[in-house]
Amino acid sequence: MVLSMENSRTKEDDPRTSEPEILAEILVEQHYTYLYRLAASILDDPDEADDAVQETILRALAHWQHIPSASERRGWLAVLAVNHCRDRLRRRKARQAVTNLLQTLHPGAGTTVEDLVVQNQHHGDLKRAVQSLDEKHRLPVILRFGQGMSAGEIAQALRISEGTVYSRLHYAIRKLRQELGPAFEEGGMQ
Repeated sequence: MVLSMENSRTKEDDPRTSEPEILAEILVEQHYTYLYRLAASILDDPDEADDAVQETILRALAHWQHIPSASERRGWLAVLAVNHCRDRLRRRKARQAVTNLLQTLHPGAGTTVEDLVVQNQHHGDLKRAVQSLDEKHRLPVILRFGQGMSAGEIAQALRISEGTVYSRLHYAIRKLRQELGPAFEEGGMQ
């Protein structure tokens, strides 16, 4: 009995000694919820966030021999998830540009430009303002205020220095404050 407990502890503490199937279970059980919240806050689409988490876990399993210890795993997975979400955002932006071009050429096909404007007006001011930030400023805001990550965790996830995180947050908050005015203070991002 002591031997089996010792083996299971070793598998969770050092994933490199685990079979990929066992490791997959460990990653899903311990990190799925966190990764889903992270992806959903970046992608703003529940289905796409679920796909992104699954892809993140598959990417982690593809490198299962290099998965860090349990204490460093969350940050490592966050890096994988953020990078995957960035890829998805780039693809989404390219698809949207093509869709907008096609709608301009064929106004009767699909949603009209006017429909898109009306849909955008229904979103909240803060959400719209955050989304209008460029990616390098939007991601730190989402990770800090949406996910509650520290500057150090954000730096690790985005692979930038902690000072850069503070600088980007400062710039983003200043821009949000200018755009939203008094509504910004009420939004809780002071």
